[in-house]
Amino acid sequence: FGQRYKFIVLASVVQIAPNRQIHQTAMFASRCLWSRDTDGSVTVQAKLGYDMMATVTAFAVYTD
Repeated sequence: FGQRYKFIVLASVVQIAPNRQIHQTAMFASRCLWSRDTDGSVTVQAKLGYDMMATVTAFAVYTD
């Protein structure tokens, strides 16, 4: 399985405003050649403490 796929992981950790009256937006985007039949991805977002946020996206791209 591992030899036919390449795994790419993108991780971003950002500081968010602790004052909830300040509205903020974070957007993460990526592009690549993609096959709906063989390739896949998953994104996870987590709040870290009082004022940090992490976003991680993992891609599995078929190369055979």
